[in-house]
Amino acid sequence: MRVGTVVKIAAVGVAVFVVGLIAVVKSLDVNQYRSLIAEQVTAATGRDLAIHGDLHLALSLSPSLVVEDVAFANMPGGSRDEMVRVKRLEAKVALLPLITGTVRVERLVLVEPDVLLEVDAQGQGNWVLGPPTADTAPQPDAVAATGEAPSTEVEINSVRIEKARIAWHDARAGTVTNAAFDYLDISAPNASAPLGIDGKGRVNTQPFTMEGSVGTLRALTGGEAFPLKLTLTNGGFLLTVDGTAGASAVDIAVAAEGTEAADLLRLAGVEAPTMGPFRFRGRLKGDESAMALADIDAAVGKAQTGRIAATGSVRDLTGVKGIDVALEVRSEKPAGLSALLGVEVPPAGAVSLDARVADTPEGLRLSGLSGRIGESDIAGEATVALAGERPAVTARLTSRTFRTVDVLGPPAPKDDAADAADAAAAPASGRLIPDIALPTGPLRALDADVTWTVERLVAGEVEAEGAELRLRLADGRLTVAPSARLAGGALTAEATLADGATPTAGLSVNAEGVEIGALLRALRATEMVSGGAAELRIDLNGSGATLREMLAATAGTVAVTMNSARVDNRYAEFMAFDVMREIAPWAGEENVTVVQCMVGRWTVTDGVADTATFLFDTANMTLAGEGTIDLGTERLDLVLAPRPKQASLMNLAMPMDIGGTFAKPTVLPNKAGAIKGLAGLAGAAALGPAGLLVPFVSTGSGDENQCVQALDDAAAGRAGSEQQAPASGDPVKDTMRGISEGVGGFLGRALGN
Repeated sequence: MRVGTVVKIAAVGVAVFVVGLIAVVKSLDVNQYRSLIAEQVTAATGRDLAIHGDLHLALSLSPSLVVEDVAFANMPGGSRDEMVRVKRLEAKVALLPLITGTVRVERLVLVEPDVLLEVDAQGQGNWVLGPPTADTAPQPDAVAATGEAPSTEVEINSVRIEKARIAWHDARAGTVTNAAFDYLDISAPNASAPLGIDGKGRVNTQPFTMEGSVGTLRALTGGEAFPLKLTLTNGGFLLTVDGTAGASAVDIAVAAEGTEAADLLRLAGVEAPTMGPFRFRGRLKGDESAMALADIDAAVGKAQTGRIAATGSVRDLTGVKGIDVALEVRSEKPAGLSALLGVEVPPAGAVSLDARVADTPEGLRLSGLSGRIGESDIAGEATVALAGERPAVTARLTSRTFRTVDVLGPPAPKDDAADAADAAAAPASGRLIPDIALPTGPLRALDADVTWTVERLVAGEVEAEGAELRLRLADGRLTVAPSARLAGGALTAEATLADGATPTAGLSVNAEGVEIGALLRALRATEMVSGGAAELRIDLNGSGATLREMLAATAGTVAVTMNSARVDNRYAEFMAFDVMREIAPWAGEENVTVVQCMVGRWTVTDGVADTATFLFDTANMTLAGEGTIDLGTERLDLVLAPRPKQASLMNLAMPMDIGGTFAKPTVLPNKAGAIKGLAGLAGAAALGPAGLLVPFVSTGSGDENQCVQALDDAAAGRAGSEQQAPASGDPVKDTMRGISEGVGGFLGRALGN
């Protein structure tokens, strides 16, 4: 038989076979297989597949199957019933390869798919499917007949997704990310070729385009290493992924850069302020047991405003272990760091900071800390222990020079008119002490042990040497203990605040030879005082839920001496100097009040400060006083007895009652009337045991300290009275008489009498 005849017969045979096959297929109602398809998917995945619409079959050498309205069930307990919804699915299958057992899908189209990917609170992903059921396993008879399980090879040449919506829910983090594709094309000429990708869409509200390639379909379905090479662009943002991912290992290089870091955060659904350009380089390496991030090289911001950079690696991202990262912060204008750090940073000097972060068995360690801000420097190390009941911070810091102006910026220009208006305005409540709750709750958020030593501390016009700040926080009790040599003297203090059913607080201050004027200026409290070498002892304790309650329950002592101070009357914010003008209008309107001496001691019980001793000596007069100051009610009950130093004004001296409140004090003539003569003044001012101040006053101040001399005279007066006058038999009366004579002697000498 001729070859041509054979070919003709074969062609006719094929034609008859195809026609017959088409006739058979045309006679099929594909909708009758809807339930079978759904059952097979359910058996294979453990999830229900619902086909709500019709199935359509268009015949040709590449038949097309169209399925309408398909839904694939979500995992039990998911946030919605369906994991996937598809409006229409179209599959075009090559007919002839079916003869050899190959299912070649020439084109697969998904129209308006709605996909939900979510992780529940236990970390279970809804894409994890159940095992196949017995219905889908190869039957023993089939295996026995062939010697092996039947196999079918599937090839997909092209996939197009139109108007897709993808949502990512993470119940653990409480985050939701939404993405949408206008279109996504995935194609390959055959199963051995990489899949090309081209798409356009949005993540949250940020548009993007994507292109690149991934591994072959055979690699994806066979569990082999799956190559990835993708580029995602979003205006000034570029993200590239290049590497391989497989069931056993991942090795992917990730790089991102852009003109604005906030764009990247918004792509992840996080709103952020403008931060400037950014870059990131890193490599994800590992397997399901541990994933590492190596070769980190990241930076955000600009050095002109604020830039933070990091290099290093993290050995285990899942367990957050093996951290070894070097940090670098640079800013020529520190206020620009506000957006990067999330806190308001005042304008100050240029900033540089370097440190290394590493993990320890207990937590994290910050080592090699070295920084500068303006002319100030800081160095040291710190650790954060995370294994205990709460985080515990330990830090040891040192500075050669530290200037407050470098951190706080220059002080605002003084507005005398505004300050005067603020001082004159009375609070709406009629009280100066605010009724605010003490913030003790956060004291239990962590423990801390911090020590900071500064060789030279510059605060305003004051320079302190050998300064040290110790901070301890444990079990809800905070202790802050500063010490320094400053303003010509030495200062040590300790303040405590403790959480509890009723919060408690304490204050202890010990100052010797400190110039009050310079200290007040450094603290920006007032510009009115200059000079005034002082010695101060404070020992107070209180309890209460609010500041008012705590002051109302305060107990302790306050003792102070000061000499050689000058007060600028134009800025006399202190109530005492306003009161002096009321008490002694005859003293003139000098611009400066010269305070030659001030000595006082107060005993505080249940928030009431009782004046044990008070003497105030100026160039024009001397004041002696007694009375109480109620910190709880803010009421004043004081008597001040003035004595002019000009003999011609002596008859004008009259004790005055200081009453009213802190917000609205009153000054009225003493109810006892005018007191004439030096002895009368001394007798009227029941000053209490002035000798009790002796242990609190250093005689190292020298003979020029009139307060020290006054105490000496008080003691001498008591001794003299005991020798010159017979005892009355009443110890209280005898003691008061001696003190009166001693104080009277001091006042007389001060007045030149």
